[in-house]
Amino acid sequence: MKLTKALVTLLALLRFNLVAPQAQAESEAELPAVQQLQAVDLAVYQTGEARQGAAADTQHVYAIDNFTLAKYEKAGGSLVARWQGIRGGAISHLNSCFAEKTQLFCANSNFPELPMASSVEVFATDSLRHIHSLSLGIMDEGSLTWFDRLGEG
Repeated sequence: MKLTKALVTLLALLRFNLVAPQAQAESEAELPAVQQLQAVDLAVYQTGEARQGAAADTQHVYAIDNFTLAKYEKAGGSLVARWQGIRGGAISHLNSCFAEKTQLFCANSNFPELPMASSVEVFATDSLRHIHSLSLGIMDEGSLTWFDRLGEG
């Protein structure tokens, strides 16, 4: 009985080794070619705040630092508005933002503090006034560093 089981296992392994390379070659042949893209700078903005990230809407760019946001005109680069949080406050580590309609949605965390806590902070794009905070609670999984809208959600 043990010899039969060993032969079946050996035949299965031989069959796998004979079939698998062919199946692998067929699946690799179906992969599309990798498209090589090249980035082109459209504009460069000199800001003191963009140490964490940047966001943009049609008329403005937003520079992001830990607890500072700055709004600049795309045309000309002049400072339009600035929001400054409190060092050590609840909004202490803004990571990234995205602008949608009249709001700027930002990922915030308490990095490098433990336990980890994160939130989504919402600012008015016209004045950078803080208008809403959505706590994601205390997590062992890590800090919120970025997010985006998925579909219509």
